[in-house]
Amino acid sequence: LHVCAASPASFIIEYSLGANPMIHDLVEETVEAKDGMIAIPEKPGLGFTISERFLEAHAQRI
Repeated sequence: LHVCAASPASFIIEYSLGANPMIHDLVEETVEAKDGMIAIPEKPGLGFTISERFLEAHAQRI
């Protein structure tokens, strides 16, 4: 999102709304399209909060 927002050459982003739990559960925030647009997060970094609950549920011991 951030690269596309900063680049005048970007005009479209595609993302899946499929059944992959990482799409919906990995971060606390939701990404919603409104009138064909999505807002760029304003928080530091990528702007998303990683779900600790998701990490605990999917952690693999190596």
